Amino acid sequence: MKLHPSISKNIREFFLSLGVGKGVAYMTFGSILVSVLMTALITNIFKDPVGLLGYSIAILVPAVIASVASYFTLSLYFELEQSRMEIRELAITDDLTQVFNRRYFFELVGRELERSRRSETPLAIVLFDIDDFKLVNDNHGHLAGDLVLQELCSACQVIVRPYDVFARFGGEEFVFLLPDTDESRARAFAERLRQLIARQVVVTYNESRMQITISVGVAVLNSKMDTVDDLISRADRALYKAKGFGKNRLEIG
Repeated sequence: MKLHPSISKNIREFFLSLGVGKGVAYMTFGSILVSVLMTALITNIFKDPVGLLGYSIAILVPAVIASVASYFTLSLYFELEQSRMEIRELAITDDLTQVFNRRYFFELVGRELERSRRSETPLAIVLFDIDDFKLVNDNHGHLAGDLVLQELCSACQVIVRPYDVFARFGGEEFVFLLPDTDESRARAFAERLRQLIARQVVVTYNESRMQITISVGVAVLNSKMDTVDDLISRADRALYKAKGFGKNRLEIG
């Protein structure tokens, strides 16, 4: 018999919150309680008192069997849960930079867009890429390029709020999803980001010093008719406008 998904989820979360030790104790106590109640029920039905010995057996047998069985069962379950979480983490994370990947970004931005429509709250996207990144790869090699990407993402973590989403959009292009953020706050965030990268991301590779800058495009949710593609498209146009105006700057789409 398959449990209802909500019941299964509640049971799973309950045992995960307990841990193995407390989980074993709960399951052992439950087994003993069921055993004692069944013994009492059988005694009452058949009018055959089992006495102290019978109740002792009803307690000791499940205490031993349930504790051992539940320990191995819960240990295995927690190992499987840990593996599941690791697989999930790998599925949503970019291998090189350890930030969210493009697929997971689109999964989240769809949810946030619907939430913003329902609650009539603002939503912004900040799309940026590294200026002249091709020159880094051409002049210093792809390992240098990888190092630049990693250093940039590490610097960006300083300004990521708990409810923001930071993801690698592709190549040297990255994106922030900013819930509950209007245009003025998105502009301020993007400018702070631009200045942070220009000031802090200086990468040294094989005695070569690389000063990194970014160009940034910002788009905000304008109406309930806006789609994810609309937001991305406006941010992308703003980004390339910033590139065209000299790089190391931001534009609003």
